[in-house]
Parts: sequence; C-alpha cells; structure tokens
Amino acid sequence: MSAPGMLDSWSGECPRLCVSFLHTALITPSASPQRFRILREVFVTNVLRSWIRSLDVHGAETSNVKTAELLKAQAERRVALILCSQFFGLVEYRPAVRLLSVLLLNDIYPQGWAVGGLPDTDEEAGDFPVTSTLNAIVSAGESTIHDLTPNRLRESLLSMLAGNHSFDEVILSSTLLSVMLESESIDDAALELLKVLPTSNHLSSSSSSTSPYEDACASFLTKAVAGGVHSCSPETQICAIESVSSFGLVLLERIIRHSWTEL
Repeated sequence: MSAPGMLDSWSGECPRLCVSFLHTALITPSASPQRFRILREVFVTNVLRSWIRSLDVHGAETSNVKTAELLKAQAERRVALILCSQFFGLVEYRPAVRLLSVLLLNDIYPQGWAVGGLPDTDEEAGDFPVTSTLNAIVSAGESTIHDLTPNRLRESLLSMLAGNHSFDEVILSSTLLSVMLESESIDDAALELLKVLPTSNHLSSSSSSTSPYEDACASFLTKAVAGGVHSCSPETQICAIESVSSFGLVLLERIIRHSWTEL
C-alpha cells in the first residue's frame, strides 16, 4: 500500500468501524462500572496512548524517522481526534464524559498515566483511583498530587488548533473542542476548573486575559489570512477557517453566558 493510501486507510476506515461499537457499548443501558471499563480499555489504553505515541514520533529527529512511521503517527492522532469527537457527541453518561474531558483539557496530569496508562479500579473495595486523582487535581491543584507533568494531549490540541500542523488537524481539533463545549454533560463549573472559561471573578478583576484556546484560534486565523500556514487546497483551507471560526463563536457564546450569570 502506498503512503497516501496507508494514511487514508488509518484515518478513514477505523473511525467508521468504531462508531457503531461506541453507540452499542456506551449509550445502550448498562452498568456504570462497565462503561468505565470500556473508557479505560478503549480510550485510555488504546486511543489516547496511541495519540501520545504519535507525539513521540513527531518529536523525534525527522531524519531518523521513516516516512511510513510519520504517516502512521499522523493517522493515529487523527483517528484519536475523530473517536473522541464521536464519544462526546454520542455519550451522555456524565461521569465518563467528565473523566475524558479532564484527561484531554486539564493542564496537568500524573506522569505515569502518559506511560503506563490508568491505574486499575477495585470496584469491590470502592477504590476508584482515577476519579479520585482527577478530582484532586482539578479541585486542589498540584500540591495534592506528586509526579505531575504538563498534559501532552492538551498541548497537542492547542498546537493543532493554532495551525502548527496540517489544515486537516485544524479541522479535527476545532471540531472536537466544539463538540465538547456543546456537551450538556460538561457544565460551566467544569470548564472553569479546566481553564477553558474565565474564573468567576474575572469581571471584577483589574487584569483581563484570554484563554489559550482563544489565543490558538487567533494565531491560526492570523496565519491563515496572511498565508503563513501549510499549503493545501482552497477548499480545505476554507473549511479549516470556517471550523475554527465556528469553534470560536461557540467558545465566545459560552464565555458570554458564563459571564452574564455572574452579574
């Protein structure tokens, strides 16, 4: 199979084959522990780990990486974006949606999770280390958890949204973020903890700052207008600009609504 054919195969067929599985496994009635098991085994053990592995490939010296490996890494990253978008668009089970949103959007997470995956859950003993750790991170910060590291998935999302990769990944990343913001399972309080929305007292603060998501949108749109991004067809470029603009409007709407409730 040629390199372009390989990329089409990885990023095209795999998501379509998995959508029906997601619908059956995560939407149809079942016990909540089973849904968390699927989240761990499918998304964390496979999807997100593949995404992180693709970052390792692209972070290596280009001269030492074969073209096929680069294309495979790019396809793995794109498949992860598509599957995560399907997850947030289809699943309404709030604990699972919030868990994945923290794994993707929180700025820090335990370093071991990036290498060894999530720790096991002892349901009979009532031990849920993933949930308790994530709750501690977003509510109390770095001081409560040791061995924390910057979230590479979040950094990757922001980099793709800013147009540092291909136009296709601009479209996929902005689509994923739009679907997450439109999910009814992620409320304003959660988005504020994840630093997507401004803090509740930002209107009374003397200093104002933008979120990294706003900065990434502005960075891409500035480069796109100036022609400083990767070359592609005019149709793909227009689609990327529309997708980022749409996400920007969704984010702006959430920020305005969030700010309005403070008055």
